[in-house]
Amino acid sequence: MISFLQVIETLKYQGMNLYLRTSAVSTPPHLVCSGFLPEGMRTAAPGTILYQDSASSPQPLSAEHQQKDAEMQEVIDQFQEAYPDIIFEADWDDSQVNAVSWIDNSGQMHVKAYGGILHSKYVESEGLSLVLAHEVGHLLGGPPYHEGRTRVHPFGAGHNNMSAEGQADYYGASVVMRNMADLYGYDYETMTTEGIDQLHNLFHYGIEGASKECNYPPDGVFASCHCPVYLGCDYPPVDCRIETYVDAEKGEPKPVCAGPIEHLYMEIAV
Repeated sequence: MISFLQVIETLKYQGMNLYLRTSAVSTPPHLVCSGFLPEGMRTAAPGTILYQDSASSPQPLSAEHQQKDAEMQEVIDQFQEAYPDIIFEADWDDSQVNAVSWIDNSGQMHVKAYGGILHSKYVESEGLSLVLAHEVGHLLGGPPYHEGRTRVHPFGAGHNNMSAEGQADYYGASVVMRNMADLYGYDYETMTTEGIDQLHNLFHYGIEGASKECNYPPDGVFASCHCPVYLGCDYPPVDCRIETYVDAEKGEPKPVCAGPIEHLYMEIAV
């Protein structure tokens, strides 16, 4: 439940135009609707985080873990190069399984990935690419838009034009991933398929309680996943998200289950 004081804090947020490996950009405090995963699905399942960075008590990394860090940073750097109007960064010390996108008061677009994604044993460079592509999809993916963000999170110019969750999934997999493959000489189908497989495993095995939090409801159309109805920011169920990625990779239309979910829920809530 978002309090009045929390809304006031949100209205006062001022963005910082910085791009560093560590978390130098202040994330808006209540990005309930902007996360890659809904609020109830951001805790890693036990034993699924390979290691955790810590600025206060750094642990020496094995060569294998150093290599994975370098590969994940390379993905972030490539996205930064491909989309220079967006600031990309990583919060390596934050253990939540998540990534977020937002637009600050100056109109600057941001994407941030967190340590729970970067250090998950289920996510490699292809999976991280698909996560970042989803966040770019929020910023560039077009309609249907996420209405809840306009009413509750007015961070600045253009924020009302952030794409809904299902649209961000579809645009990210169909447009952003293809763009990255073309720019850096990857095979689009292989890169995207491997990313889909990694996120499937993350959704079902890498998140605490994921299998019971967000599955298809009896009607098989849409479901709310730990996101308040009044915000208008319900997420498609995880199996629908995988279906959306697969259809996008195959060039097929976005599945019905992918939304625009927020429109359905706002009609129900009225």
